[in-house]
Amino acid sequence: MANILKVVFKTLTKNDFFRINSAGLALGGGQAYIDFRRSDISVDRWEEFFAGASQRNMRAQGPAWTFELRNLGLATVQPKPVVIYQRRPASISLGSQKLPGNSEDANRLEAWRPDLTGFPSMPGAVAIANDVPDALVANLRIFLLRDDEDRF
Repeated sequence: MANILKVVFKTLTKNDFFRINSAGLALGGGQAYIDFRRSDISVDRWEEFFAGASQRNMRAQGPAWTFELRNLGLATVQPKPVVIYQRRPASISLGSQKLPGNSEDANRLEAWRPDLTGFPSMPGAVAIANDVPDALVANLRIFLLRDDEDRF
């Protein structure tokens, strides 16, 4: 059995939760990514997290890492390619996290889908980020794990 070697996590804000759960805009846009602030996790820490276990390339704003991701608790779901990249100087981003049906580019990680797991869903009455109930996101964290067999 593999052991967890490294962990990256983020506490989702009301804005994060609202943006990834709302419909995309007809002409594009409508934030579909989850930002990890560089003040919380530096590029050097991301480099350590992915060292030797992912494909790395450079984009206009900085590094990008492509890797196969497995979803805990969903043994029937195949690993999928995921890209984490420096979107702007202040953040590293996991893109395309809208729900299927909410965006053409939806690529939500299965472990974070309400229809497949216990991940919270957006209440129907929520029209803006501030309407997201505090209790829904108070302790809502997302995790990326790397094990000692270089799997994510």
